[in-house]
Amino acid sequence: MKTKILLVFSILILLNLNSYSQSCWHGWFPVNLNTSSHLHSIYFPTANVGYIAGWGSEVIKTTNKGNNWIHLSSNPNMDIQCVYFINSSTGWLSGGAGAIRYTIDGGNTWTPQSSGTYGILYIVYFKDQYTGWISGDYGKILKTTNSGQNWITKPSGTTVNLTSVYFYNYMTGWITGDNGKLLKSTDGGESWFSLNSGVYTNVGKLFFVNANTGYVSGDNGVILKTTNGGSSWVQQQSGTNLWLISPFFINANTGWIAGVSGKIVKTTNGGNCWVSQNSSTTNEFRSNFFLNPSTGFTVGFYGTVVKTITGGSRCPCTNSPINGMPNVSPMANLGWENDSGMTNYTVQVSAYQDFNSFEDTANVSTNSYTVPNGKLQFFTTYYWRVRGNSSAGPTDWSDVWSFTTGNFIGINSNNSASPKEFKLYSNYPNPFNPSTKIKFDVPQTALTQIVVYDELGRTITTLANSMYKAGQYEIEWNADKLNSGVYFLKMVSDKYIETRRMVLIK
Repeated sequence: MKTKILLVFSILILLNLNSYSQSCWHGWFPVNLNTSSHLHSIYFPTANVGYIAGWGSEVIKTTNKGNNWIHLSSNPNMDIQCVYFINSSTGWLSGGAGAIRYTIDGGNTWTPQSSGTYGILYIVYFKDQYTGWISGDYGKILKTTNSGQNWITKPSGTTVNLTSVYFYNYMTGWITGDNGKLLKSTDGGESWFSLNSGVYTNVGKLFFVNANTGYVSGDNGVILKTTNGGSSWVQQQSGTNLWLISPFFINANTGWIAGVSGKIVKTTNGGNCWVSQNSSTTNEFRSNFFLNPSTGFTVGFYGTVVKTITGGSRCPCTNSPINGMPNVSPMANLGWENDSGMTNYTVQVSAYQDFNSFEDTANVSTNSYTVPNGKLQFFTTYYWRVRGNSSAGPTDWSDVWSFTTGNFIGINSNNSASPKEFKLYSNYPNPFNPSTKIKFDVPQTALTQIVVYDELGRTITTLANSMYKAGQYEIEWNADKLNSGVYFLKMVSDKYIETRRMVLIK
């Protein structure tokens, strides 16, 4: 029996440790892919399959949405600037010394293709398995209509380095480059004409969300937006003077731009406002990709890869009571991770998952909150969330967690007490009718479980099952719905297990 209890307790610990994401506060968290190469490109041709590529012939692949990554063979033998796949198997690499590589087996083997140049080829972009374009050093533009068996140079009318190419459809495309250079083609890249960007700094990659609306970012924090296919561009306020390199939009309103010094900025209103995000690094970023509005990756120098599952936004990380916990006191103690950058927190508790009304809402200065007595009902499921507030404004709301109230009155705590050991005291009074008080000590922060069983070993109720800080706690339990008899109270915390006998007499 003791072995089974310890096993259950171990599982509960694991559930608790994994019940919230490490991304909660920082929005972006690092992913270690065991490489120090400068990673220049990331691309997902499908929802599951993605590729990362960089210098030193580094090609890394995932087949499960980025949960796991594998290093592919180094046979490309090139410093890679860009990876692009038209489906999960067929893709191209472009990079230094005019190198182009082609695969039809998901990157297991690569075939060299001739570019006719020795300059750097920055971006490769395909519309289907046959038709693609590449932009590169010294005004180089290449086009293929046979999967890269032949790459044909197209006149660009410039000698500046061309660092990005993007085609909305087979006929309409744009190219960016140094010194604010912007080019457009309306004949499939056969010819190009200049657009007036209004800036003279180097601009990086570009991204169009439709035939008319597109974005270009660049040095000195430049962000340009067009709503007429590039005929005119409006400069937006990025809030930084750092070089912004790689924009990516998931829809017409929501997008991110990554750049040097770990800078990531996000907009949710089509670029009218850009908000800086905490990337958890100061390394230079080169490319980003989002699978949906929440999940995305950004890659950069020194093997840097960061991931978000919150759209990059900061939000508190809830930790107790465990999500979905039953038999929680109506005076529930709600807890979350602290952030020193927050001045206070806003907590909301509702009987409705969409929070269209509240049973309780409060602003608190600490990272925990106890719902006042009388706010919540017995045997009811409630939803709660929290957000931080700082001088920069509020964070996003945390994930919505739930708990269901039970039939005991509440938990009183005395955190000023300093117990030296775990201890479960005999309940008082005992025998009792119908309520009794149960006191327990926790000498250090630990997941603590207190359960009531009947004489047959069946679980009657769980009085506690959360992370408790060091202190002395008292639960008042009401057993008015139970029959007279002998019941057993069991406490499990850290390596401590104790059982007490209780008698209910009505």
